[in-house]
Formats: sequence, structure tokens, C-alpha cells
Amino acid sequence: MPQIANPRIVNHYVLIVTPTATKASTKVNGGNLSGGTWMDHALSGYSVYNMKLTQATSYTYENPTGLFLIGYGYGSYES
Repeated sequence: MPQIANPRIVNHYVLIVTPTATKASTKVNGGNLSGGTWMDHALSGYSVYNMKLTQATSYTYENPTGLFLIGYGYGSYES
């Protein structure tokens, strides 16, 4: 898992946002995405992919027309 400040955060994800027209060109760590599903938003022309991070490694992402990455996590905290 990625390095974190609080060990109670045990589930790590990244939300990938990229133009729908080039979503198939999105690569992670030099390979293809796995473990998620693309969701298209037709009005905006963008697609999102929710990917669970499962390895204790650095991840790299690429898309020829650009992308946004939003990382988040959750664990055993109660509110």
C-alpha cells in the first residue's frame, strides 16, 4: 500500500478523469487498467475510472491528451 500517515486508512483508491475520446489510451505502470470500469459523462465529454491500489509501489499514469488523478482512502474510523 502507499505510504500513509495513519495506519487505519487501509483502502486506497485513485479516480482517473480523462477525455472520453482517448480513455482507451490511458495506461498505468506501462500496462492497461484493471479492477474497475469506465463511466462516461456524455455532456462533459469526460470519463472516470475508479481504481483500487493493491500494491505497495508507486503508480504512474499516462494519457496523450491529459488526465486528472484524485486519490482517496478510507479505513476503520467512525464518525
